[in-house]
Amino acid sequence: TKLYHEFGGKQELIGLLAEDICERQNRRIEKIKKDADPEKYLLRVTREASVFYTEEPWSAGILAIVRFGGENIPMSPAFIEAAKRFR
Repeated sequence: TKLYHEFGGKQELIGLLAEDICERQNRRIEKIKKDADPEKYLLRVTREASVFYTEEPWSAGILAIVRFGGENIPMSPAFIEAAKRFR
């Protein structure tokens, strides 16, 4: 009940967690130096994402809930930015 009192509900808590996950992931990817060779850059980004999800495996589930869960959780700006990076 303390969580619901502090955050107002499950949707808000999940949205805040997703925002934090995406912000941290975006910061890690921003540190990767762009290479003239797009293949090398893509490999670095993929590796960094793999390391991130290995260190924090629960985060993939949170992002899946936001993206596919149908819980009416709005996508945060950081989530939208992360999605653009991986397109």
